[in-house]
Amino acid sequence: GRRISGLNSAFVLQSLPVPAIERIEFMSDGAAALYAGGATGAINIVLRRGFEGATAWAGAERPGQRGGEIENAGALWGGKVGRGRLTIGVNGFRRAEIRSKDRAYSRASWADGGSFAGTAGLNEGGNTLYFRDDEGTPGDPADDTTVARSLGACSGGGYTGTLSNPFGIPGTGCGFAYADISWETVRVGRYSLFANFDHPLDNAATFYAAARFAQGETADRFAPPVGEFEFEPSQELRTRLLAEQDISTVPDKLNVAHRFTAHGNRDWITDLLEYDVTAGLRGRLGAGVGYDMHLRNNRVAALERAGKFVSESLIQAAIADNRYYLEDPLNPPESRAAAHRQAIRDTTVRLKRDTVSQRRTARFALNGPGRALPGGPLRWAAGMEVDHREERSIRTYRSGSGTHDVSDVLGSGGTSYTGERLRWSAFGEIRLPLHRDWTVALAARHDRYDDVGPAWSYQVASVYRLHKVLSLRGSWETGRTPAALSDLHASESFFYPRICDTKTFTGPRADCPRSQVEAVTRGNPELEPHRTQTYTLGAKATLGKLSLSADWFRIESSETPGQLSSQKIVDIEAAGGNLPAGAAVIREGNLITRIVNPLVNSGESEVSGLDIRAGARWKFDELDSGFDLRWLHLLESGAWVGGIEQPGDFPRNRIHATLSAGPGLRKDGWVVGWNIRAVSEYSNIDGSGRFETWIGHDIGLNWRNIFGVKDLTLRGGVFNLGDAGPPTDTSDPGNTVNRYDAVRGRPFYLSLKAKW
Repeated sequence: GRRISGLNSAFVLQSLPVPAIERIEFMSDGAAALYAGGATGAINIVLRRGFEGATAWAGAERPGQRGGEIENAGALWGGKVGRGRLTIGVNGFRRAEIRSKDRAYSRASWADGGSFAGTAGLNEGGNTLYFRDDEGTPGDPADDTTVARSLGACSGGGYTGTLSNPFGIPGTGCGFAYADISWETVRVGRYSLFANFDHPLDNAATFYAAARFAQGETADRFAPPVGEFEFEPSQELRTRLLAEQDISTVPDKLNVAHRFTAHGNRDWITDLLEYDVTAGLRGRLGAGVGYDMHLRNNRVAALERAGKFVSESLIQAAIADNRYYLEDPLNPPESRAAAHRQAIRDTTVRLKRDTVSQRRTARFALNGPGRALPGGPLRWAAGMEVDHREERSIRTYRSGSGTHDVSDVLGSGGTSYTGERLRWSAFGEIRLPLHRDWTVALAARHDRYDDVGPAWSYQVASVYRLHKVLSLRGSWETGRTPAALSDLHASESFFYPRICDTKTFTGPRADCPRSQVEAVTRGNPELEPHRTQTYTLGAKATLGKLSLSADWFRIESSETPGQLSSQKIVDIEAAGGNLPAGAAVIREGNLITRIVNPLVNSGESEVSGLDIRAGARWKFDELDSGFDLRWLHLLESGAWVGGIEQPGDFPRNRIHATLSAGPGLRKDGWVVGWNIRAVSEYSNIDGSGRFETWIGHDIGLNWRNIFGVKDLTLRGGVFNLGDAGPPTDTSDPGNTVNRYDAVRGRPFYLSLKAKW
């Protein structure tokens, strides 16, 4: 019942030792009436409290390919402490990075001297000039042609050599193989400690406390920053261009896409720290009425440090006065080397990002029986909650000359914001057994936020047992959820999507070159809570050892904070249509220099489908066997912003099936399991290619009391047995869906757990 959300929530979840988890509950028909913001469901992770004894475990995973190795170890102890009970555990986890060059689908590839078309893991921004050739009709700049030329030697240090048609522009360009340097996944180290304590005060009251502490570090790497900017060429550069390139004139201003290789690779190091402390009382007041009240303090902090970014204004000045050697930053002439190295030091920018999420909560809840109904006693629960939340994520960019705005930093983006929110809540639920075979549940919640006002949530759910083997169920829920603090308060943010310029390219979309373009957005303090409605209708049947359930669901969201895709904005502008308020495509000539993409309460989405589950158990002599299937079939899925449908497709089917066999299914012993996961094919965002069907197979052994040693458990096996790579866009080999198990290849795992 204690919510985990917000900044670094993935780190919080990963810090929970698996042996400390008693069970996981899935509330698939909605939870907004009981938990703020849970309109589309919730997952409840219940930690152990009554554990007795001690256990320790250690395990490792080794992929068949280089990178992604995992080690983890931990221990858990539980027992009596005076009149109370204490459970305490520690856990450590490490995962190595996966480098892009170590995977066939992500490493760089190109043909020497060929075209940029069909390449993977590289871009045009090694060192490429593009400019108007001034050779059209005199006095008519629109008649000029944009041409491209490679600048400098373009060899060594990650350069690909000269390739043709950069950005789809006639001419040549210098490419850079960023995938030979970058990492596909981050390096992670994480260590955690948790404790649960219960102590009875008397027969009607128990004091309880729970504490969790975790710290960790992540590391990531990307290639040197790339920048696209305008500059005035020196007379020396003009002379060389006229002598070495097939051009008759050099304009007063040139545009360049340039990789700052001499500044070095971009490395991110993030230190993470989290603690969560809760203390409360629970017990009985009389007449069967129970109570639970607690205070909670939760803090998650991350300190990110990164370097090797570049100040756009400082580098332009260094180019203008010939201090930075633009043509070959790795090999400047000896006469300019000292000034060049100093220019690199002067223009290098470092990032410090301080992120904190702090929440303090007080909660009081009652539950108990009510009057008798035909199906049994009415049950009810009600309570109040006060929650104060503070968040900040502050990016600071510094160089030797002072601080810089993010808009002046090449090679980094993102946003800064600071916000806080106070929420007062009242909630209640009634469970009505109207008949011995029919139960109806009603729930409601009222939240009042000091920044966005009130929000209500309601839920109705019903279960009817039509026959002893067949039950029908359904639910309806509606609620409003406030925008995230980051959406309300974020400063101007830049990102760099790859765009097909459909105004200048009219051929088949699959052949369109996609260049990175600067896009900008920012938070909107006027955003209002958005609405979500959830409908479910289903049935469950149990026939001996066979169980089957099928549920139809529909989730509708409206007035959500939304943005058009950047590609959609360009397509509308190219067709001469009306863009949403505040949206814009800014060009210099025919080149896109910026896309303005606002955030407003204009988003809508709908998704509906079938959730089908089946399970069976059977016995062959001494061998117990089992089969479990879950099939999620989406009937429709769509999203709109400002009434404009967003591009993109979705997989219609996801299947997860497990076949298990062994005496350990019912008692101690071994169990072998074969697991199949599949995702059906679907098109990419603009329909120019498809992600093919992905199927993964796992096989594992779980052996309890191995060799007759009580409470000694061995687990081992192989994930992704067929070594299926991530789904890949058929029109763009560099565009993959990086599911983590597929990214790692074929990992072998082994763990040992002992209890005493």
